[in-house]
Order: sequence, then structure tokens, then C-alpha cells
Amino acid sequence: PDDTDAASQKLRVAILNYAAVTALEDGQRGIVDGLAKEGFVDGRNIVITYKTADGSPQTAATVAKQITAEDYDVVFTLSTPMLQAFAAANEKRGLPHVLCLVTDPFGAGVGANADDPLDHRPYMCGYGSMQPVPQLFKLAREIRPELKRVGVVWNPSEYNSEVSVKSGQKTCKELGITLADASVTTSADVATASGSVIGRVEGLWAAGGSAAS
Repeated sequence: PDDTDAASQKLRVAILNYAAVTALEDGQRGIVDGLAKEGFVDGRNIVITYKTADGSPQTAATVAKQITAEDYDVVFTLSTPMLQAFAAANEKRGLPHVLCLVTDPFGAGVGANADDPLDHRPYMCGYGSMQPVPQLFKLAREIRPELKRVGVVWNPSEYNSEVSVKSGQKTCKELGITLADASVTTSADVATASGSVIGRVEGLWAAGGSAAS
């Protein structure tokens, strides 16, 4: 068979990343390494297409529509915003979809039922990776018993960021810690937002969220 025939025999895989931040890029490498460990190697028996939304909800929606217009054997999405964008575009098409690095898939509005984990779109799978927020703050208090003020930068428009910060607020209240927050809309705002709180706190917490990571 010629090269065209050989290429047509390879499974088509798409990996959709929301933003070029360390946590998501590490996750992307983990997907590729995990596939290779199971015998699925890019260029040998699969062809991987990489897409990124550059932290933009609009771009995420555009990328999702582009992918659903083609024939992929499986699509991996990284982050809650990318999950939400692709789930919306894929609702009628139903391409096999694996969600990764999502804080709370049940609350993300993608058809997953928290009361019955098996109640979800039949073509979608994955699991949540919520930060162990209470444990993090309790450990911080153990390490530094005098800890009183912690800062956090977050994006109120990202559901994953909201869930993490609400958990942090609850835990901090229980521990007697003041959580000083600054909101951002894009990763470009993080440095300025961090500067606005860093002088008023004893440490910064990297909460869940694509823009602030």
C-alpha cells in the first residue's frame, strides 16, 4: 500500500488544550505518554492533531467546531473551558470524548449526573481532578501555625476556578485564615492581579483555573 493508504489505517486522535500553562501542558504530555505506553504511538499507528485555544473562550468554540466537522476516532480535552466548548459542539456529532484535568465535570453543564456517575453522554468519559483544597490549607497551617492571610488570583468566569475558590473560602473560614482574592479575565492579567494582593498576604495559593494557572 502507498503512504496514503497507510495513513488512512491510523487512528485519528485530537488533543484540545485551552491554554499554554504548565499544568495543562504537563497533562498533554501525559496523554501522549499514556497512549504510547499502551502501544498507540503518534506517526506509527495513530495520528495526533494538537489544537490550543490560547485561553480564549471564543477560540475554544471555534476549535471545537472545526474538530467536530472532521472524522476523529477519539478527542481529548484539557481543562473545564475546553470540555464545555467541545461538549457543546459535539452534542449532535457524538465523537468519542475523553475529558482531562477538569475540576468538577458534574457541575460543568455537560450532561454528567453527580448522583449517578454512570449517567452521562454515552460517548464521553473521564473523571474529575478537584484540588484537595481543605487538605492543602490544613497542611499550610501545620507547616506555618501563624499563617493568617493568603492571596489567590482567579477567574470568576471559569467554573473550575469558582469551585476551587469557594472551597478555599470555606476552609479558610474554618481555619481562621483570611483569603484575599483578585480576579482576572486572561492570563495576561495575572501578574498585575498578583501584585495587588502580594503585599497584603503571607503566601499565594494557586487555585484551579486555566487563566490564573
